[in-house]
Amino acid sequence: MNTQRFCSSLPAVRLVALLLSLFVTVGCGSPLTKDIEIKAVADPQVQFSGLRTYAWVGAIGVVNDAVGLWAPKGLDIGAELKFLIDKELRARGYEESTNPDFLVALGVLNDVNQIAEIKPKNVGETSKLVGVGQGALLLEFIDRKSENSIWLGAAVAETRTDYTSEQTKKRLAYAVKQLVKQLPR
Repeated sequence: MNTQRFCSSLPAVRLVALLLSLFVTVGCGSPLTKDIEIKAVADPQVQFSGLRTYAWVGAIGVVNDAVGLWAPKGLDIGAELKFLIDKELRARGYEESTNPDFLVALGVLNDVNQIAEIKPKNVGETSKLVGVGQGALLLEFIDRKSENSIWLGAAVAETRTDYTSEQTKKRLAYAVKQLVKQLPR
């Protein structure tokens, strides 16, 4: 199996076109999560009710931002995301297995390429510069036997260098929960 690819089959062009055309905006979040948009697409031929077990594919550590460019220093985004995704999948009745029905692939895209000046509210405080950009959490389910993509979800949001670890964890938890809600039953 080629684990280097992210979108397996369902021809990739069709899958990407479907994902981009599907736009589910989750608007019930707090001010901390109001910018997070959820997008998902599933293979309509797959009976998700028959899927019960999963395994991770690929290295999760690639999303670790050790220098704190887009996540607070000391927060291992990869470990946090794996924990949150495992938790949400278990809540939906899925179990991690060495002989899974499907594989889970995770990707994080980030582009903090703009600088925003944050103006202080209190007299005497100085303004500060904050990195701002767009980021996406991509979650793909791949049929273990056919190696075809059966579900692809994306949480797209603004990324900022001034979020605390706690704020980042809350945003990730919200995004993962909303993503997993998009799974067909």
